[in-house]
Amino acid sequence: MPRRLELAYFHDIDAEDFAEATLETIQKNLTLYEFNQVKDDIEALNARYRSVEEGDRYVLSWDGEQLRLALNGEVLFEGGDADAASAMFGIWLGETPLGEDFRDELLARQ
Repeated sequence: MPRRLELAYFHDIDAEDFAEATLETIQKNLTLYEFNQVKDDIEALNARYRSVEEGDRYVLSWDGEQLRLALNGEVLFEGGDADAASAMFGIWLGETPLGEDFRDELLARQ
């Protein structure tokens, strides 16, 4: 199923912090076997992160064939498969997201 998540930032964040949080959260959410299946794609995506400043927007999208990461409209990463897409979207929308309240707001759960 195609997905798109757009996040606007209200303060500066270093690229390394994005990569670290991505890796840690995915490792926490997946079994070792599952993680090893997506590891190369996640590492490739992590290498493309850029630091953000207030007002920047990251868009993560899955069109059913390719995972994309864009910053302010510039595509930084294209690749991955459905498993990598599920792992990435699981950071915000999965069973154990970065924040359950944030996930519920994104999904309009009450």
